[in-house]
Parts: sequence; C-alpha cells; structure tokens
Amino acid sequence: MADLTGEVNVLDYGADPTGAADSTAAFNNAFAAGSVVVPFGKYLVSNINVAGRGHIRGSAPLGYTGDSSTSGLTGSYSKPVLLAKAGSGQPIFNMSNSRYATIEGLYLYGNGFGGVGGARGIGSGAYNPTIRDCTFDSFDFGYGDDMKTSGGQLLNNQFMKCNTAISGLEDALVMGGAVSANTTGIHLWASSVNIIGVRVEFNIRNGILVGTNNNTSFIQITGGLMDANGVCGISLYQSGGIIINGVMFRRSGLPTNGAGSSHITMDGCSQVIVSGCHTSHGVGDDGSGSDSPSTSVIFNNSNSQIQFVGNRLRGHTVGNWYTGTLPTVDFINVGNLT
Repeated sequence: MADLTGEVNVLDYGADPTGAADSTAAFNNAFAAGSVVVPFGKYLVSNINVAGRGHIRGSAPLGYTGDSSTSGLTGSYSKPVLLAKAGSGQPIFNMSNSRYATIEGLYLYGNGFGGVGGARGIGSGAYNPTIRDCTFDSFDFGYGDDMKTSGGQLLNNQFMKCNTAISGLEDALVMGGAVSANTTGIHLWASSVNIIGVRVEFNIRNGILVGTNNNTSFIQITGGLMDANGVCGISLYQSGGIIINGVMFRRSGLPTNGAGSSHITMDGCSQVIVSGCHTSHGVGDDGSGSDSPSTSVIFNNSNSQIQFVGNRLRGHTVGNWYTGTLPTVDFINVGNLT
C-alpha cells in the first residue's frame, strides 16, 4: 500500500534487495500502484516498464548525491543498485511508452552484460522524462541508443565505462554531472539539445560527437570541461546550427596524441559559433604521454559560416592553432588569443 507520501516500497511487492532473485515483476507491480521508492540494496532487473508520469527514487541512509562506487561494484556505493539481468539489448528501464516520468537516485549497473549489443541503462524513445542524480556504469548505451531518439532532462548524472554514454537526444537538456571513461561520451545525431556545465573526460574516442547531417541542428554546448578525451573534445561532422560557448578544453588525444587529435574538429559543417572558450595542452596526470593535442582545431573538407570570437586558442605545440584549410565562405575570426 502507498504510504502518506503516496509512495509504494518495492520490498512490499517482493523485490529481493540481495540481487539474487529476479525483481523485475516486483518493480512493475509497484509502478502499477503508484510512485516507487527503492530502499538501499541490490536488485536484479530487466526491462522495467516505467508508467507514464511515473516516479521512482532511490532511498539510501546517507542520501544519494555525489560519487557512488568503484566501477564493477567492488567498492562502497551510496545508492540502491539495479543490476542488469542477462538479455541482449535489454534496458533496465523501458521508457518507450512513458511520458513525463522521473527517475532519481539510483545506481544502474550493466552487470557484465554491457558489451556491444548488450544491456542498456535507459532505453531509447523516452518522452520528456527527468533523470537526476543517477549513475550509469558499464552499459552498451547508458541513456538512449543509435536506433531511436530520446528527449528529457538529464540532471547531475554520472556515466562511466559505457560504449556510448548518451545517444540519440532530441529536445533534451543535459546539465551538470560527469561523462567519464566511456568509449564515446555523448553522440548527438538529432536536434534541439542543450548541454550545460558537464565534465566530459577520459573517454576513449570523442568526448562529444555531433553528426546530425542537418545545418540547423539547434545544439548549444555551454560551460563544462573537455579533458583528456582520446581523439577529440568536440567533433562536428556534417552538422550546423551549433553554438559552443565558455568551454574549457585540455589534453585531448592522450596518451598517444595521434593523427586527428584536437580540441575541436569540424568536417563539412556550417553555421557554427565558438566563443569564449579556453584551450590548453598537457600530459597525463602521472606525467606520461604526449604534450597534447598538437592543435586546437582541425578543419576537414569544406566548412562555411564559421565564427571564432574571443577564444584562447592555444593547445598546440608547434605551428598554427589549426590544421586543414580555414573556411573561405563567411569565416569570422575576431578577438582570439593564439
């Protein structure tokens, strides 16, 4: 039964907080009864159907904000943990028919099924949910996937050790939190996305990859840090309608500083504004690796209607602040320190 707050406890519906038994039915039955609270513990689940306007929150003795665990759950953790059950491509939360739901304060863990084609944290197709103060650890896709767009507000979440942390956003906001140690951090292939104040670091490939094939993408990346992403901090491919403002860039391409390593890459793009950004280079935290990247910006193929205004465009060891060919159509380069 629901308590005075209108919440129902998954334990009352037979959920197993030890992680030994499958608790999926208990979660689905709890959602059918009202807003759901998840006490501290570990729960083995798969493909939970989130009710429209449903609300689920984790309840932990010391609260649920801040860092949670050593990846793989070998250390301590401060949030209730949902463990992915075996099943190719299955998400922990299925939100394809859910509108305006809220998920908060949970640790979602791929449980060894997060390889390519494996478990998802929250499946694609969500319509305007709010996901806050959650951790996504070791999934194929943490939020969304490359098959269908997802909207929503992602607030103060942590994504780590996923093949792609976040993918397929449309009409979405990502604010605060960290996207760290994934293969690809954020893959934007749809439009109307704001990314504000996110720490994007130590991802093996690109921190943020934008490939919308649309010159009016309406994407804005504001504030935050792009640090030590393996290839590029922000890579723009055949996209436009993009504003990058006030972002701190450092050390892309660690540790090898190979070809294509830069803070920003533009390939066949238009209508892009980069303003108020700060770029620098450096070595690894332990002093190893190359002093990277070798350049701040790489221009590939034809780019047009590009503006660089009021940036500190260092981050290079030799030569110009860029490689490739500067745009020749409607290129503005004003007030930059290089």
